[in-house]
Amino acid sequence: MDIIEKIKFYIDYFSNKNNIFYESKNNAFYNTIFSYSSTIIEFVDFVYEINLIDNNYKNTINIYHENYSKLYELADISDIKLSKALLTYYIKEEKVCKGLIASAIYYNVFEKVLYNILPYLAWDKIINRLGNKTIEFETIPTDKRKHRWFSAKRKNNFIVIDCANKNIPSCKLTKKRKLIFKDFEKSYYLYLKIKNGEIISNDEKKSTINKSYFFSLIYNLL
Repeated sequence: MDIIEKIKFYIDYFSNKNNIFYESKNNAFYNTIFSYSSTIIEFVDFVYEINLIDNNYKNTINIYHENYSKLYELADISDIKLSKALLTYYIKEEKVCKGLIASAIYYNVFEKVLYNILPYLAWDKIINRLGNKTIEFETIPTDKRKHRWFSAKRKNNFIVIDCANKNIPSCKLTKKRKLIFKDFEKSYYLYLKIKNGEIISNDEKKSTINKSYFFSLIYNLL
């Protein structure tokens, strides 16, 4: 299972509140002791293993928020940097403040930040798999338009697409087009919804640009 699929697994795991995430009991000093499930322990190891750790997490969090008692609210708006900081906070601070991981589970922090991290990892994987090659792909339209071929090439941290040279029918781009992460992020979430059989509104479809190209890159390179 690759990293992206593993993160999807943990999103499903934390989203299912029928799972038994931990057991808690009071010791002789009336302190609550938390015993986390083997999956939670594996999750913590996984976060370290793939380097979703921010060693300056307190400074990062303070940029966004000063009230640590409601830190879970940031999970709804976190980008990759803040997501790493939140994961690090709940995992590392558990050592001195027992039950923080349990509170993160209660407030749905882990599944939210992992969901926010997904498009960043997907974009990096697509960029890396393109490498320095120019590769041709077939579009994946979401309407009745015909499939057409286009070329894609990595340039720094974005992708340049153009008409196909080897395959027909080619797309009818009048000039090269630049694909950036900001637009990819919207298309990626839309792709996941369609794949999961969710109903997509017309507004959602209209809010994403270049989605037939992004869908093709996601399908072929992830």
